[in-house]
Amino acid sequence: QIDFIFPTHDDLVLFLSKNACEIKAEIICSPYKTAVLCRNKALFYEEIRCLPFCPTVYVSARDLTEDVFLKPVAGQGGQGTAHLALKEVQEKHFSEEFIVMEYLPYDEYTIDCFTDKTGTLLFHGARKRKRTLGGICVRSEIAAIEELSLIAHELNTRIKFRGPWFFQAKYDKNWNPKVLEISAIS
Repeated sequence: QIDFIFPTHDDLVLFLSKNACEIKAEIICSPYKTAVLCRNKALFYEEIRCLPFCPTVYVSARDLTEDVFLKPVAGQGGQGTAHLALKEVQEKHFSEEFIVMEYLPYDEYTIDCFTDKTGTLLFHGARKRKRTLGGICVRSEIAAIEELSLIAHELNTRIKFRGPWFFQAKYDKNWNPKVLEISAIS
């Protein structure tokens, strides 16, 4: 006799959105296609590759001229990530399991969002990540940054969200914001 379910983990959003027709309660989350896109960073970067806030993703060590950031295609909380100096990068890092992307050295933000069932972005608020433990932000400060607001609206226009979601952005060497990852939960 459950009326509504708000999933609180990426894997739950994936499972519940895929099986929503078989569950008698209303699942309040983004659709399955969005859950897949949010869970797979390679698919997400492909979706936003033409946008200015998409980080550069490399396909070969031959393309590199500077340090990079290595992260799993599916993962969260900074687990399995590494900042690699140019001389440390090897062809084995370029696989279906990992993404090799530009290293983003400056400030990092989490932008919490909420989209209603009609697709309207009702809320977005940025928090500067001041301290993290195990990839989880444990101290932050609220920030109002117009360019992060514009990214929230653009993502909400391109991707079908419902309920809480967030994205993380970090600034590149030229102080341009780039989206690190996205999640269909908050």
